[in-house]
Amino acid sequence: FGVKPDLVLMAGTIVAAPMGDPNASIPTPQPVHFRPMFGALSKALASSSVTFVSQASLDAGLAARLGVAKDLVAVKNTRNISKASMVHNDLTPEIEVDPDREFFGQRIRDQHDLWHVLSGYGMDEAGEAANLAFSVSQFPNPGMAFLAIASIFVQPDLKTTVWARYLFQAWRRGRTLARTLPQVAYEDLLPLPLDDVRKQLGIPAPSAFHPDGIAILKGSKGNPGSGEIVWGFPSRPAVATTA
Repeated sequence: FGVKPDLVLMAGTIVAAPMGDPNASIPTPQPVHFRPMFGALSKALASSSVTFVSQASLDAGLAARLGVAKDLVAVKNTRNISKASMVHNDLTPEIEVDPDREFFGQRIRDQHDLWHVLSGYGMDEAGEAANLAFSVSQFPNPGMAFLAIASIFVQPDLKTTVWARYLFQAWRRGRTLARTLPQVAYEDLLPLPLDDVRKQLGIPAPSAFHPDGIAILKGSKGNPGSGEIVWGFPSRPAVATTA
């Protein structure tokens, strides 16, 4: 993983390799992408690979019954092979996972949807971007910050300045909270009405930072429409619906 080979060979044939524009007269013009080659096409595909099955299925005549083009090979030695059997990657260091760190990471991940509800930002693409900006103010994670900034440049059908200002206001809204959301004991708050929870946590009303309303992307995740942005204050965040 993390290594991009220059060439992939299987059974002596080239299966994949970097190649340029297929319309060019030579193989090197940009853009150069990893593309399937001769060994991955037509009958060569069946000749350059095998299908592993159990020995019992081979003894029962599975190959003749299925009529497959690939060779069927019995699986063996699966009980004795281990990480130590790998030629260039046989290290088995002792790895310890801090249970407190693991718990915190999983709890932050699961709080994402709760913050959607608390903030009022929907679960469509516009709401995800706003919720990211809101979340970064509460939990300054570099990965989340990168996604929030990147979402400025993949804005919906709006001027970049309008969309950037909207996300900045979502970030500012999160900064004004009376309590830090990752530290909240949500188990105690779940039975309470939503408005009471927002008041207890000091979450400002959306209208205080978004006077024109929350951005809702129509045609996304259950919202009827064809991709346009509308503004409003829905009674609950836009969510995905299933038929």
